[in-house]
Amino acid sequence: DAEYAPQDPFDWNDPSLSRTSRDKGRDVVALVNGNLANGRGLEISVNSATLGVEILLDELFATDPTAGSSEFQITGGGSIFQLGPKINASQQINVGVPSVAASSLGGSFVNGKLAFLSSITTGSGNSIPESFQRNDFSAISEIVQKSIDEISILRGRLGAFERNTLETNKRSLQAAFENLSASSSQIRDADFAFETSALTRSQILSSSGTTILGLANQQSQQVLQLLG
Repeated sequence: DAEYAPQDPFDWNDPSLSRTSRDKGRDVVALVNGNLANGRGLEISVNSATLGVEILLDELFATDPTAGSSEFQITGGGSIFQLGPKINASQQINVGVPSVAASSLGGSFVNGKLAFLSSITTGSGNSIPESFQRNDFSAISEIVQKSIDEISILRGRLGAFERNTLETNKRSLQAAFENLSASSSQIRDADFAFETSALTRSQILSSSGTTILGLANQQSQQVLQLLG
């Protein structure tokens, strides 16, 4: 038997408290799309700009000498948030939320089989009555604890995304909107001043024309008076 979590060599004992085994655990090493993935025990995680995935391997995955590469396909994605005015990768972000159904949470190996939170319900193999009969609650404890950890990590990730990305972008867009509103107000003020100046000019020209016509009429009348 072996421990997959990275740690120094460890011991465990049988009921008589005599040492029975000694081993050192190792993390899984894997390439995903040609890139070295993060490995912790039997868990593989990949987080990049285009891919975020977690994979739990079977304990016997690497023991088959004939096994080669394994393939998996992602048939669905998360949501795309548009953070800027331009539609390109630099102003978009993908956010995926894994299933939080009981049949998907708390995946753990129990007696060599993968079990989830749904397996601890009444009538299932890891239910409380079944565990009570075996006097072994370690499977329930592991599944529940892992389910809690998964939900906590998801809540933290979504909370960080909301606070550090969405709210920051919202404040930035709000500041840009206020600047545009101020610029628009200045443009309207400038248009009003221009129109006021144009009206004054038109009034001056009209008044000047009327005055000139009046002077011309007066001169004609004076000439007629001299001739008369």
